[in-house]
Formats: sequence, structure tokens, C-alpha cells
Amino acid sequence: MCCSRRASARSRISGNSVSRRRRSKLPGHWSASPPEPRSSYPTMVKPPGLKPVMAFANTVASINVWSLPIIANTGTVTGEPAPVTQELLTWVSYPSLSADATKMSHIFVRSKEKYRLCLRDLKTGSVANVSPTPPTFGYARVSPDGSRVAYRYEAEGREAIYVLPGEVRQSEIQASPLCGDCGRPMDWSPDNRNLLFGTARTPSSIAVLDTHSGRRTELLTHPALNLEAARFSPSGDWIAFCARDPSGAGRIFIAPFDTALLERSRSWIAVTESSTKDLIPAWSPDGNLLYLLSARDGFRCIWAQRLDPAVKRPGGRPFAVRHFHQLRHSLLQTISSPPEAVGLSVAT
Repeated sequence: MCCSRRASARSRISGNSVSRRRRSKLPGHWSASPPEPRSSYPTMVKPPGLKPVMAFANTVASINVWSLPIIANTGTVTGEPAPVTQELLTWVSYPSLSADATKMSHIFVRSKEKYRLCLRDLKTGSVANVSPTPPTFGYARVSPDGSRVAYRYEAEGREAIYVLPGEVRQSEIQASPLCGDCGRPMDWSPDNRNLLFGTARTPSSIAVLDTHSGRRTELLTHPALNLEAARFSPSGDWIAFCARDPSGAGRIFIAPFDTALLERSRSWIAVTESSTKDLIPAWSPDGNLLYLLSARDGFRCIWAQRLDPAVKRPGGRPFAVRHFHQLRHSLLQTISSPPEAVGLSVAT
């Protein structure tokens, strides 16, 4: 992800996109998700006087991370999407980006190759593989300053969290255990001390790990809804998250990050309506705008909701930042993939 540090702060927002092409390389800007395999739609054809033959079209799809240039605190788009990664016949998915757009973690899958978790330095272009490689998707999360990366490592019925430094100086980076049985990392606090994670039980809840003391505290639970995609506000005082029902419909809430209000759903602020499919939130740098990966119009697109600066209640209706209704650049709309595979990050 590229970024500009001017006063008007042109930023980039990232998510995942599928690009269908014949031979040429992928154009454009950031977004990430797992790619679609080749798909063929055979048809039997019988030319006059000849034996029947099978005719089909062969489509090759790659999934890459793209970026969209925006004025991050207003949601104003200033350019067209452009690719961050430009891999062919590859799935680049589950992206996580540092707040300054210098480091990005993602899953890399290519045909006939073993999938791997990677850390990419977007300034130098260097890429390192992470070891040990998680047996399943690791839900890696990069800290705001890019200095640490946490990911899930499932083994023997436990969901451990491993952590590694954010320096890409060699081809492989060794991670070390942080928590023996926690769950899926969701976000780092601005000071890198607290790590939000999703518990392994059903319905899933949101907990926090104090990485200094090792203390784990359950923050948010619901008897029927899975609580997912928790994100700290830039100040660290609020948490935005998604509550999903069994059908996959999601609703975005904001809650204060306060252990004195443990689990109390009455302290939750409803940001979006219950009838929509809002999937992942992402804060603007000033904390007064919440971006949404949402399928509210039938497609996975990027929306935003203005917030009251003091109490974080929604002000007005959500507005579309960028639609992705075309199949050529869809946010994994045609593939059965979780929202986290698409991802959504805002950086300056």
C-alpha cells in the first residue's frame, strides 16, 4: 500500500479482489482474497457430418491485494483501484496492513504449492515466509506500527497465538508462542500491549490478551450471535465489531474498551441496521468515520458511516465509498469465502 503524508492525507483503503484475465498482468490497486480456480463450462457440439466434440471456455482467475486511494477521514475517493500484489494464478488473501502502510501479512497459495503465511515490506518489496506455517488459515494481524504480527496456530485441539517481529530482513522469519490456547487474533491496541482475539467456542466471543502480563479477559459475548472482526479505534478507547447470525447476516456495533462493562450488550452502540450484511469494520485515522465491507446491496462493496466524535453514535445514513459490481474486479463475490479472506484496512 502506498501512502501520502500531506495535510489532506491521501490514504489507501485495502480489501480483496478477484481479477479475471487471459494473459496480461493484473492492473490497478490494492485488495486481497483467495483466487478462483479455473472454471470450465463444457458444451457438446455436433458439426454437420462429424462426430460430437466438446467445446468450452477456459477462464483463469487470480486473487490479489488491491488499494483504493482516498481521503481517509472523509471517505472521498481520489483515484482508481490499483494492485498491491500482482501474482498470476495465485490466491493472495487474508491481508492485514499496518497503519502506516509499510507492512502487510497475507496468505499465499499457488497451484501445486503448499500454502504459506507471508510478511511483506511494502517499502522495499521484500517478502518473507513465516515459520512455523499455520496448518490452517492463521488470521494474521499486523500491529499499527508494523513492529509485530500475531497469528493463529491450530494443533491438537488448541488455538495457540504466535507472534513474530515485523522486520523483513531474511527469507524466513521465526515466530514464537504468545498464548497456548486463545483463538483467532483480531487486532492490536495502538500501544501494541493488548491483542483482541476471537474465542473458539460457538457462538464465538471477543476477548483480550494483555501481552505483558499474559492475562486473558473476555470482553463481549452474545448467546446467539457470533462476534467477529473486532477493531480498536485509533485512540484505543473503543472497539468496533461485527455480530453475525447463523445465516451470515451481520450488524456492526461499537462498544467502549472498558473491562468494567464486561459482556454487557446494553452498552453496545448499533452502527448499522440488523437487516443488512455488514461484515468487517475499519476506523478512519481520526476515529470519526467507520468503513464497512458490506454486501448490503447484494455485492461486496466498501461503505462508510459517519460517527459522532464524542460518543461514536452513527450520524446520518451509511454511504457508498466504492462499488465493486463487476465480475472482473469483484471482492470474492463469486467464491465461497469468509469476509476475513477479503479483509479491509485503512492506512495513511
